[in-house]
Amino acid sequence: MYSALHLYPVIELNERQGLPLFMDLYKHLAAKKIDFMRLFVQEHDICDAESGDLIDEFDDLDYDAAIQILKQTRAGCVSITFNCLDWGRKFEKEIREQIPRVLHDDFIPWDVHLCLGPTRFHKLGEEDIDIHVPDCQINFSGDGMPTDVDAYLAQATQLPSLQAVRNLVEAFTQSKWQWALSGG
Repeated sequence: MYSALHLYPVIELNERQGLPLFMDLYKHLAAKKIDFMRLFVQEHDICDAESGDLIDEFDDLDYDAAIQILKQTRAGCVSITFNCLDWGRKFEKEIREQIPRVLHDDFIPWDVHLCLGPTRFHKLGEEDIDIHVPDCQINFSGDGMPTDVDAYLAQATQLPSLQAVRNLVEAFTQSKWQWALSGG
C-alpha cells in the first residue's frame, strides 16, 4: 500500500506562479537537491507517467540546474521530488509524537513532491472521489495507510511542519489550499 497526503489550491492559480512557488518551497524545506524531475507533455486532460506522457526526466539536480530546466521547459506538467531529509525527520518526529501509532499505523510520508500542471488523484475518506487539480499540488507520500483516513487527516494536517507548508503556499498564492489523502 502506498499513500499520499495532497495539498492543493481551491481555485485555479496563475501559471506564472509555478517557478517562484518552487523556489520558495525549495528554500522552506531546506532541500539539498532535487532527487527527480519529470517533464510531461499535455496531450490529455492530465499529465502522469501512466498515460505515457513522460518526455524527459532528470536525477540529482542542484537548485540552479533545476531552475534552468524549469525556465526553459515547454512541458505541460512537471513533477519534482525534493531531497529534504532534515525537514522529513522533523515531520516524522511530529507524527510519531503527536499521532497515536494505532492511527498512523506507520504511514510516515518521506517523499515531498511538487507537481506543476494538471494532475489527478483518488481522494479517500467519507467521500471517495477522483480529484482533478488543474494547476499544481504538493504531496507527501510513503508506504502504508492510516487505519482511519479521516481521523489521520484531521490530526496530521494540524502538525506544525504541514501547517507551515500550507501557510507558505497560501501566503504566496493569496488563495486557500486544502488537504486530501489518497492510497493505492
